[in-house]
Amino acid sequence: MLVQVYGIMIDAVIQAIQVYVKTLSSHLARAAAVDMVCEECQKLGSPMIQKYIQRRSNIVFTLEAHDNSGQSCPLPDGEHVLRVKTASISLTDIPSYRNPAKILGSLVYSDVFIDSVIKVQKEDGTIARDYEVLNLTGQIPKYLAWSVRDKGKDQVTILEENLKNIKNDVYGPVLISGESVHIGSHRNICQPPLEASLFMYQHRIALFCPQTGAVLLDNSIIKSLQFFDDDNSRSVAILLIEIKITMKSTLPSYLVSNDNLILVSFNPKSKAYKHMYSVVLPEWRKESELPGVIKIQELPDCFTQIHEVLQNIYSNTTKTVTGFRKATASLQNIDRFLYHFSAGSAGNVPFEEKYLSLVVNREAELAESSGTFEVLSSETDQIIINIIAGIDGSHKENLCNTLVKITKDRFSMTVLQQDLSQATPFIPQQLNQSLKSLSLTHRNRSSMTDPKHKSRVLLVTPGSMDVYDVILAIKNHPDLQVRQKLSIGAVTVCIDPMHSFINHRMTFPVLLNQCAQGWVNSILFTSSTSINNSALDDLQKLIRSVNSDVSFFLADKGEITRSMDIDAVLSETAFMEKSKVRARHLLYPGWSLGLQKNYPPSVILQKCVLKFKRPLERQLLINKLRELKSSFKPYPFEGNVYFVDGQVQFGDSSQTTEIKYATLTDSLSIVSNGHVGLQNGDGHHQFFMSFTGCNLQEKALKDWLRACAKQIPQKKKLIEKKDLKKEEIKKIHSEHHLDPLPEGWFYNGTRFVSFDGEKQEIHPCLEDFIQQYINNKNKEVEKFNAKADMEARMFVDLFS
Repeated sequence: MLVQVYGIMIDAVIQAIQVYVKTLSSHLARAAAVDMVCEECQKLGSPMIQKYIQRRSNIVFTLEAHDNSGQSCPLPDGEHVLRVKTASISLTDIPSYRNPAKILGSLVYSDVFIDSVIKVQKEDGTIARDYEVLNLTGQIPKYLAWSVRDKGKDQVTILEENLKNIKNDVYGPVLISGESVHIGSHRNICQPPLEASLFMYQHRIALFCPQTGAVLLDNSIIKSLQFFDDDNSRSVAILLIEIKITMKSTLPSYLVSNDNLILVSFNPKSKAYKHMYSVVLPEWRKESELPGVIKIQELPDCFTQIHEVLQNIYSNTTKTVTGFRKATASLQNIDRFLYHFSAGSAGNVPFEEKYLSLVVNREAELAESSGTFEVLSSETDQIIINIIAGIDGSHKENLCNTLVKITKDRFSMTVLQQDLSQATPFIPQQLNQSLKSLSLTHRNRSSMTDPKHKSRVLLVTPGSMDVYDVILAIKNHPDLQVRQKLSIGAVTVCIDPMHSFINHRMTFPVLLNQCAQGWVNSILFTSSTSINNSALDDLQKLIRSVNSDVSFFLADKGEITRSMDIDAVLSETAFMEKSKVRARHLLYPGWSLGLQKNYPPSVILQKCVLKFKRPLERQLLINKLRELKSSFKPYPFEGNVYFVDGQVQFGDSSQTTEIKYATLTDSLSIVSNGHVGLQNGDGHHQFFMSFTGCNLQEKALKDWLRACAKQIPQKKKLIEKKDLKKEEIKKIHSEHHLDPLPEGWFYNGTRFVSFDGEKQEIHPCLEDFIQQYINNKNKEVEKFNAKADMEARMFVDLFS
């Protein structure tokens, strides 16, 4: 009686856990457990037990969570708590069904579990819950507390010896003698299956378990025999023994089940497995009182999970496994739960229902719904968008131009790229409008030519834009008809290893975000492409730490040449691979619902564009660019300029020149394109210079750029004698020391001597020579100042 009640308690606890994870209500879970105990105990036919359970207070059920110290903490209804939980039920002072005055004993059962709950948004917008439960105590057999007798060790040995040595015509010859197997039923009380010794005779089957004794089965008890073996050399085989209903009382209570089936497992390559095929089955076919063995192709559903547990136990004994795998070998759904838990613990935002089976890796559902995820059918007309991203200075524009040139003979490519002269940040509405226009063109072309026509788009992300925001804009296009035709083919990020770190330990903002797992398919390194380059090696190791399965390619300055690299960058389906879809939903839960990220980087790059109408001086600009790095400031890098590009005109040329300069690598590109600059409303040419950096001030950048243009000449000051240096005076004397002397002086070849006998080393008229020199210089200064005044009146500021 106690064993039967104990089995009911086990079922009640398991039922309560299922109710809790469905409803997140501990009150409903308790009600479910108590109701099951009452209903099932009523079926036992014992008036004493029935009377006992009518007092529901005798049934004590608790459900609680535990913190890190083991202390219990509350479980508020409707709120999922990410903690280990314990569900327990106890019945105390259970009366005897024969003698009401006698107490049979008390029973308690407890399970420790952890649950995972995911919010799911259905197509109609309603929110539901999907859940998985991992029973952490599931690998502990639930009936090991019983033994044959208190001093059963010697008796067990004697019994086992007797089974091995039976020589009886009733049993027939022994075919398998005491080989190790697992036995059990699908009932919760019999999980996991128990190790036992198997004895097979010509006319009998005996199962011996040290904890529960021996079970003898013959043709009076066995109704049928079914054998499952999928012919896989690593698959556990199962023998299902069906017991006649009238003979249930001859079995131990834990082996009695509604379907009357007892499970016996055979590990592959074991002695029992080999003898089953080589000895038992052939002998039984010849002569046996037992029913014929029927080979089945599939196990009953109730034994599927048990077979998984047995398979895990066998797998962990045949190969080297981690300690975690050894510890979890008997947990029935450990892999399924961990997949679910990785999504359930990612955040409290819902997942779209159509992605759920992919996110939690339910293979059966995936097989049924293949093709219903983001991947569009290859036969459907669509617009394939290949995205090229990268921070400024990564040569992503060069990659785009290279791809357009290489593929011009294969298909036409539409390039979407933000105008470099615009300082505005990424605006999703502008991208959506461009995609809508492309969709109209695509639809017209499809109707006129090929109904399954594919249009190709190469989208170059602006500046240091996060790929997340661009993809979000595409996937949430406001026009449903346009959105259904858009398909992202592949995302490629260009990285210049020499231009990736703001300092020795901090990368540029969003650089690693652009490399995030699930969001990028290929990374193109555009410098340091030589073998054994330390900068490249260090960066690749860093990126591998955030994205373990991204593809690496080398293409100096974006000049891609290998066909396999081109195919990867222009792939039509790489972004839609199931592993990528799952990674995206785990990294940014709710992204497909349009949720924005709310954790900006610690350092924010900004772009400042200055437009002007006057030429610059080539050498002044080059000098000022190369001085930028020397003015760098430490964190938070205020005012640091990391990349400069633009279109300018130099004073020595009439053509427009494209400028690109990466400060950290001192990489300068000056290319004359032969074009004129943009024209503004008054007909003047308009040039621009774009600066990318941290906390840039427009006024400071304007002053910096003014210093690169032709300067207003500064007027010079008239000089006086005190302004002359000794060297100048010495030079003046050297130039005039042979000039005619005044009366009363002569030069003796060494000194100047007067008739009065005065001697000196300087010319007596030196002061006149100096004054004459000053007068001549001041005439030049006055001429220069007059010209400067005229130029100043005509000077126009660079930005006016």
